[in-house]
Amino acid sequence: MSQACGDDETEARAKGPAMPIVLAPPWAAAHAEACAAGEETYRDPESGYQVFTAVGLRQRGRCCGSVCRHCPFGHAAVPAALRPSKTRR
Repeated sequence: MSQACGDDETEARAKGPAMPIVLAPPWAAAHAEACAAGEETYRDPESGYQVFTAVGLRQRGRCCGSVCRHCPFGHAAVPAALRPSKTRR
């Protein structure tokens, strides 16, 4: 193989390890659609529970401390040890 075409194996090693593919959680599309429509809740496709959207929670005006999935206030009223990781939201 000529250098002009590039050496795929060498290029792959130079770029480092492949990054894992992170899939959006099943509820992400339902949340996005509900927010776009200005809805306060949506039905979680896995559990069937009604979940508050960021739109609905923002109307409340402050964090309630219940570790809401879409808390727009950064879980301010939740003790630090109980706050979810940013990847969960």
